[in-house]
Amino acid sequence: MDISAKDLDRQVSRSIYFAVALISLSIAAYPLYFWVFEGGHRADDPEVWGQFGDYVGGLLNPLIAFLAFYWLTRSVLLQRQELVRVQEELSKSALSHERQVRLSEGSARIGALGGVLASVNQDVSALRAEINLLEAKVEQLVGPNPNARPPMGIHVGLERQAQQLRASLKELIARRDGLVDRINAELDSLTASTSI
Repeated sequence: MDISAKDLDRQVSRSIYFAVALISLSIAAYPLYFWVFEGGHRADDPEVWGQFGDYVGGLLNPLIAFLAFYWLTRSVLLQRQELVRVQEELSKSALSHERQVRLSEGSARIGALGGVLASVNQDVSALRAEINLLEAKVEQLVGPNPNARPPMGIHVGLERQAQQLRASLKELIARRDGLVDRINAELDSLTASTSI
């Protein structure tokens, strides 16, 4: 039983008109009372005026009490409806807040993973630069003749270093790929949670 503001205004206006009509009738009852019960002349006896006051009070009091009770119960119903609406809005707000918290947490995790990824990318670049430097040293030792071999100890040491660097580079690239997969999974999770 949801009431719009327009319907409520209409009901309040009707009640006001009804109350005004009742008061007008009771005021109009004044001459009618004296005309019917007192023979058409105004009473000078205070007892008659007291009876007239009792008559008007007896007529208006229950009607005004009924209107007061009606609007009291009506206001309780309206407050209950408004409370239900407020509770619905609060639950929507709570869900929205929870989603915002999840998004913030996910964004923070993605930011942290992105920082680690940037660090790993720098390490990969540094290792590639070291490998290129070692290859340049070997080329410098060999010289323009590709068949020439550098002294045995130096060549073996450089090759061993290059192999270690390549192995480290493979590990770093595997770690970087794992980070990229985690970031993608986190992004998928965020996308799924925002579409709910």
